Amino acid sequence: MKDECAGRVIEEYIGLRPKMYSILEAGGHNIKKAKGVRKNVVKKHIRHEQYKEALFSKRTFRHGMNVLRSKKHHIYGEYLNKISPSPYDSKRWIAENGVDTLAYGYLSSAAEMDAYVEELLRD
Repeated sequence: MKDECAGRVIEEYIGLRPKMYSILEAGGHNIKKAKGVRKNVVKKHIRHEQYKEALFSKRTFRHGMNVLRSKKHHIYGEYLNKISPSPYDSKRWIAENGVDTLAYGYLSSAAEMDAYVEELLRD
């Protein structure tokens, strides 16, 4: 496993989806990742508080970016408005409490998943 913090103390971690997370270190340094969103947009416009708000308030954020595309050897610029911090995981069921999750296919319905999570919490 890779140590992204190089031994520094992690104060807070928020993982929203696969490859979309934010790590706040004790010294105030912040590591933010959002796959599919340009690095300069992540660095300049997305904050750790937005990841936290997305997780606890179930709010989806959108950020715009300019990209270069090519089609049939013709290069052109395009403006994209992409979903950045979003609490909706595309690979897991999220329980009603917003924290517990199970992989898709593990149980057949959301009701079964919620019942399973409740059973685990009782034990």
